[in-house]
Order: sequence, then C-alpha cells, then structure tokens
Amino acid sequence: ITSCWRRPTLDIKLKNRRPFTLEASRYPNGRSESFIRLKITNKSSPIRGEAIDTHVYVARLQKKMENSGCNHWIDDARFAPMNLCWANLENNPTLFTLHPKAERYCDFLRITNDPEMRATVRLALQSTKYADDLILCSGKYRVELHIGGKNTKRTIRRIEFTVFEHGPADVDHLSAALQFNEI
Repeated sequence: ITSCWRRPTLDIKLKNRRPFTLEASRYPNGRSESFIRLKITNKSSPIRGEAIDTHVYVARLQKKMENSGCNHWIDDARFAPMNLCWANLENNPTLFTLHPKAERYCDFLRITNDPEMRATVRLALQSTKYADDLILCSGKYRVELHIGGKNTKRTIRRIEFTVFEHGPADVDHLSAALQFNEI
C-alpha cells in the first residue's frame, strides 16, 4: 500500500506558443523543421521521489470524418502505436530519471516547411522512418497518449488538433495553422 501511495505523479501540458514550439533547424535551401512539444512534469514531492524510465506512448491516432453527413472518429489505418521521443535526447523514447517538481519536453509534432512544397505535419515518433511515411493531411485528429514509467501511475490524455490545408510559414505562425484541444 505504501509503494502505491508513494508513486510519482506525472502531468502533461501542451500549448501552441514558445517554449512549447521550437524551430529546430533551417537549411540553406530554405527548408526548415519545427517542433511542437509536450511538457511533462513530475508533480510529486521529494518524499515520493523521482520517476524512473518515463515514456510517452501514442496509443491511438484517429481522424474525424466529416463527409456525407458522417461526423465520427475513425482509427488511422496507417498508424502503429509507438513512443514519442524526448527533446534533445537523439531519438531516445525513455527518460531515465525525472526528479520531483522537474519538467522535461517531449517532441509531439514535427512540421517540415519546404519552399517548393506545402508544409507537412507528422507525429514525432520513435521511428523516424515510419513517421516520415505518416504525413497528417488537413483535417481534425485525436491522439491518445499514455504517460508513465517504471514506478509511476499511468496518465492517459487525449488531445485533439486540427491541421489546416496550408501549413505554417514558420514556427511563429503555428497558432494560425494548428489548433489544440485537450479532452
């Protein structure tokens, strides 16, 4: 009973402004990449301790179908459940230690802007090859996230977001191109 009471508690936040948004790189050909990040916080007191082997798992991706009078969510058949990667940890899906009251960012969406093509939006998944094939076209999406660790209680959050037809020009214009709603 004591070990259940002393488990760290994790929280997740998502906002469509800095520092949750970040332009990661700009290339000579004009192409740029930006990220939208989730902030994961260990809300526990020092008594409960650090969260160990923390990960953010995308369990489900759904798209809202709004054609022909239908207005329901369907699972994206292209999607396979997978972890997101922690910011600045080079494709590592596991954060080994998250101290009490500490926060870290996890990459959620990757926006690639190419001047010769329209902007593309992808989930920032552990497998970049798989994520490169999973471009999110315009529409409304719902993602189910599971946040947990070896010694934490699992937190489940659903986030809805809209990808518009014409993607953002740069990270400062993301608020006009993506809308988020935590449910």
